[in-house]
Amino acid sequence: MDDDLWSPPVSVPARPGWDVRYIGAEPRLSEVVQLYRELGFEVEIEILNPALCGGCKVCFEEGKGEPSKVVYVKETPGRYSCIGERGGDG
Repeated sequence: MDDDLWSPPVSVPARPGWDVRYIGAEPRLSEVVQLYRELGFEVEIEILNPALCGGCKVCFEEGKGEPSKVVYVKETPGRYSCIGERGGDG
């Protein structure tokens, strides 16, 4: 994936082979996860550690008490890209 598309506003832990694509809470969290899965990506979700935010609480206030989460995505071999070309080895 092209990491120049979006950069997270906080320094979240890196996961080799995975890209951060969303930080937030419901209801958008479920929508984002569903979208990436429908597009053929593997998706992992982790709770955002508030200590990484340097005192900012905006995401946590928007979540109305629910912890914000980090959505990591990873391309799966053989998934179709958005322009219809075959990705991966297949």
